[in-house]
Amino acid sequence: MDNITLLFGDKIYVENIGYIHQPKMQDILDVGFSNYGAYLIPHLISIEYISQEEEIPHDLKFFDYMFQKEALPSLVNSLLFFIQDKINVDIDNQRIIVGDNGFIDRTNLDELSDAILKISCREKIKPDIIPTFENDAQKDVYAKIMEGRKKKAEKEGINFETIINIVANGGKSFVPYDEIRKMTVFQIMSRYYFIMAEEGFDREFAKYLAGADFKELDLTHWINKVKIT
Repeated sequence: MDNITLLFGDKIYVENIGYIHQPKMQDILDVGFSNYGAYLIPHLISIEYISQEEEIPHDLKFFDYMFQKEALPSLVNSLLFFIQDKINVDIDNQRIIVGDNGFIDRTNLDELSDAILKISCREKIKPDIIPTFENDAQKDVYAKIMEGRKKKAEKEGINFETIINIVANGGKSFVPYDEIRKMTVFQIMSRYYFIMAEEGFDREFAKYLAGADFKELDLTHWINKVKIT
């Protein structure tokens, strides 16, 4: 995927499928942030993740699972948002027709999901490695520990509202919120990483100038931390 295209917010081409639209912040505001999150779910989860909760045939692919009646609408809604072209479900041939020439099936949904996650600055949810328990007591203790870790992560994590605030008010200059409306998620996150890396370097360098041991500091220049690969 061309990083220049990502940075400029242009459409991304996926072979045999067509172009993916990079939604601007205004597009997300128009549909609602909770709906936007729902559009991401078919691309965040995997067959490995689902197999933790359900017994899945070994040869079943994620597209096969999503093509089931109860899961298909969520995938179609996601495609309508990100692709912004005609979407038709071909039940007989187990595929989704995109526009006039594109298609999505069990051979290329993963490639599409990778592209959507890339423009959204997200990664697939990793399945938990669940240990073997000798008894129910051990299982209960493990469940409580994991629930505690989840709550701690949610409390300490930085939500997207905070990131937008940092993009607007952090760094060397103010970015008006009306300008942020025009930015893609990738552009917003790129600026956020830029601000955090630059300010982090300035803090560490100030400590060094004040006499701190450089061996205990992270003096990697911020430019090396914001390289897009």
